[in-house]
Amino acid sequence: MKKVILFLIASSIFQLYAQQASWKFNFGKNSNLIKPLIYKGFAYLVSDEGILSVVDLKNGKLAWSFKADAPLSLPPVIENDVAFFCTKNGDVIAMDLITKKVKWTKNAGDKLICTPLIYKEKVIVYSKNFIMAYDKIVGLDFWKTDLKISGKPSLMLVDDFFYFADNMKVYAVNCNTGKIAWEFSLPVYGQSEICVANDKIYIINKDKLYCIDRVKGTEIFKKEISSEFNYTFLNTPVVHENQLFISIGNELILLTADKGTEVWRIKLKSQNELMPVVLADNKIYVPERSNLLHVYLPEKGKKEYSFTLTEKIESEVVIENQILYFTTSDGNLVSFKLIQSK
Repeated sequence: MKKVILFLIASSIFQLYAQQASWKFNFGKNSNLIKPLIYKGFAYLVSDEGILSVVDLKNGKLAWSFKADAPLSLPPVIENDVAFFCTKNGDVIAMDLITKKVKWTKNAGDKLICTPLIYKEKVIVYSKNFIMAYDKIVGLDFWKTDLKISGKPSLMLVDDFFYFADNMKVYAVNCNTGKIAWEFSLPVYGQSEICVANDKIYIINKDKLYCIDRVKGTEIFKKEISSEFNYTFLNTPVVHENQLFISIGNELILLTADKGTEVWRIKLKSQNELMPVVLADNKIYVPERSNLLHVYLPEKGKKEYSFTLTEKIESEVVIENQILYFTTSDGNLVSFKLIQSK
C-alpha cells in the first residue's frame, strides 16, 4: 500500500513539474490564430499592431522585436537567416536576422495577407487581386498574374510549381512565369488547405476527400469521409508514406494514401472538434479545440495517453523535441513539455 501511495505522489509531482516548466509569452493580438514559426531555437510571431516578436524558446523571453508601419497578419518565411513577411498596407519586407536590419521593402500596391513563398531567387506573395514575384536579394519585380483570391491559402512548393486552394478551386502555378498550369474545380464551397505528397494533392471539400494528380491536375479518387459530428472546421489532411490521416469533427481516420482505403476510424467521446493532427516520434498527436491533447499509435489507432494542458488550444500546434507550442486568442504563445508520467 505504501508503494502505491509513493508512486501516486511521485507521479503527481512529476506531472506538476512538467506544467511548471512550461511558459507563455504575450506577443499581442493576432486575429488569425496562426501557429508559430520555429527557426533555430526561436519563435517568430506577428501581431495586429505590426510587431514581429522573436522569442527565445529556452526561456520564453523576448529576444528582440521589430515594428512595421502597418499590421502583420501571418508569420514570415525564413531562408538563410533572412525573414520575408508582408504588411496589410502592401509592403513586402526582407529582414536580415543577424543584423536585425531591413534589407529592402517593396510595396505591392494592394493589401497583402499572406506568408511569402521562397523559390530559388524569387519571393512570391499574393493579394486579393493578384500573385506577384520579387527578386529576393534586392526586391525587383519578376512577374505579376491577375487572380482573384478570397482567402488566405498557404502556398505549397514542389519542384518548379506552387499549389494552393481557394474559391472552390485548386491551382497549380509555374514559379518561373506566374502562369496557371491547371485548375481543378471543387463541387461545393468550403475546403481545407491542401496537402501535397507522393506527387498527389489531398484536399477535403465539405464531406469528401479528393486526391488529385499533382502534374496533370486530374482526379485520382474521391472518398466520402463525413462525420456524424456537426463540424465547423475542415482540417488539412496529413500524409506519411502511404498513411493518410484525417481529423474531422470528433473523429480520427486513417486511410491508405494511394487508394483512400479506410484502415481504421476512431470516434472520440469528447464533444469538442479536433484540430489538424501532428506526426512526431512515430506517434499521432491529436489536439482538441479545448485543453486536451491525445496521443495515438498509428498502426492500430491505439490511444497511448492524453495531456490536460493549462491553456486552451486555439491555433494549429507545433511539436519539437517533445515540446508543444501554440497560440491563443488573447495573444499568448504557450509552451508545454510533453512529459508522460507513468
